[in-house]
Amino acid sequence: MLKPRIKTHLKPASFPKDYIQLIYETFQENYKKYLESNEQVIIEGAVYPKEMLIRLTLMSSIKTLSCTASMDLNTKKNTLDNHVHVLIDSLGSFFDEYFLEDRDVTIGEAWKSYDLSTETVYMKTSTTNEVLEKETDKLLKTT
Repeated sequence: MLKPRIKTHLKPASFPKDYIQLIYETFQENYKKYLESNEQVIIEGAVYPKEMLIRLTLMSSIKTLSCTASMDLNTKKNTLDNHVHVLIDSLGSFFDEYFLEDRDVTIGEAWKSYDLSTETVYMKTSTTNEVLEKETDKLLKTT
């Protein structure tokens, strides 16, 4: 589960599966020449009362890189579709630079703000393998 940037005790609303599929297909199409054969692309999204988040993870058997983009949820100003497009564009900008710089770009694990012309997007990166962390947690709980 994506942890929100803005503190809340509420759980996120489910992110539409068709958005996840569209983001996945777009990423696969735009970056297929950069993806390694053993690399898996994982897309996650969450909608909290005050923000929307999308995380894109590249995971191979050894390395993992996740980039998460977040923005304040303002449905009076933008539709949910607009929020998704802004976040996708932000993730796309990061991965454009990431692949062009031979995978040697990170933002850091703390939220960093980026002021766009009409919105502010917050982004962070991580090398933590969330899938492996979940499996480890399950194993530790059963012993």
